[in-house]
Amino acid sequence: MIHELLVLAVLAATPPVFPESFCAELPKATPELRDWVAQLDPNLGDGALHVLPEDTALELFQRASDAGWGSVQFLTGDAFREPCTVYLSQDVLRSVDDRFELDLVTRVQGQDQHGRDFAMIAMLAGNGRLLAVYDRDAIVYRNEKEERDFQLASRIALATPAHGRLENIDGLCAEVTLLGCIDIDSLVKKGDVIHVTAGPFTTESEVTPIEPRNAQSARR
Repeated sequence: MIHELLVLAVLAATPPVFPESFCAELPKATPELRDWVAQLDPNLGDGALHVLPEDTALELFQRASDAGWGSVQFLTGDAFREPCTVYLSQDVLRSVDDRFELDLVTRVQGQDQHGRDFAMIAMLAGNGRLLAVYDRDAIVYRNEKEERDFQLASRIALATPAHGRLENIDGLCAEVTLLGCIDIDSLVKKGDVIHVTAGPFTTESEVTPIEPRNAQSARR
């Protein structure tokens, strides 16, 4: 009983990952950025568009780490269902990826099967949608944790209808022997497991909490 009360007290004292009025407090996008985003997706360019600064992004991911969240939980946070779209630049994404182990199937940066570098050059999140933009198309890379090759399109669109759910995924597939690249339809967190659905197949992957990279190195 005492232990449970202590846990509740710690949780109560932990600040929320996303503050109230999260999107409205961010800097507004420049007209040039709005035009670029509108070329990617006219629907995103029409609404409220705000920019996530690097220091704010690092603080949010640190809060998510402190809360024990994984990347799917962070990217499907309620703040990203507000009537507003948040823009993360390539520099911000790289800074976050350099600081934290994110365990994303949609890698921020890495090398493909031929040893060529690839990078996510932008991410847009809001209105229950995510859009990941890469520097080129048809990127095939090896995910060591999943022991599988994945292919990334130049644009990957995902819906985030609820916390812990990535659905209606377009632009991401997994290589399956003899069957080719099977489109991934959804990633859904259930307890400590992520259920990955690709065509007729469903696999499970343990949730890996977001952690500072130096913390992971210290445990090895």
